[in-house]
Amino acid sequence: VLFRSGVMQGNAADVLYAACYGGDTSVQAKVAPLLTAYWPNNFAQAFTDGVVLFALLAMVWLAPRRPGVITGCFFAFYGLLRLGTEQLREPDSTVWHLGALSVTLPMALSLAMVAGGSAGAWWCGRRAAPAMGGLAKAG
Repeated sequence: VLFRSGVMQGNAADVLYAACYGGDTSVQAKVAPLLTAYWPNNFAQAFTDGVVLFALLAMVWLAPRRPGVITGCFFAFYGLLRLGTEQLREPDSTVWHLGALSVTLPMALSLAMVAGGSAGAWWCGRRAAPAMGGLAKAG
């Protein structure tokens, strides 16, 4: 608009984005169906994989634990958080229909991570090893 009115000087452009940003509504209307707006799931993934996961692991670490328990909790919590944020993503082409459930490959891998992390934390918690770490006194 500013170029057409003569307020700003510039060269004419023959590329599509110049027409879109220049305010040509006919071009914008033709381009709009081709563009898909996505929710920025990478922000949710970064928040859960960073702040939330750290807070959960810090709460587990407060009490002394046997070696390996926090590692198992990491895998279990990460898998759970990944399952939650997987709902915001565009589904993969690999989808298994299990009754009323539709499971994608990343969801299946996250479920395996939750199962493995939970089993690892349980097994490490039952070992005969001294508890270590944490802020509370070992009892």
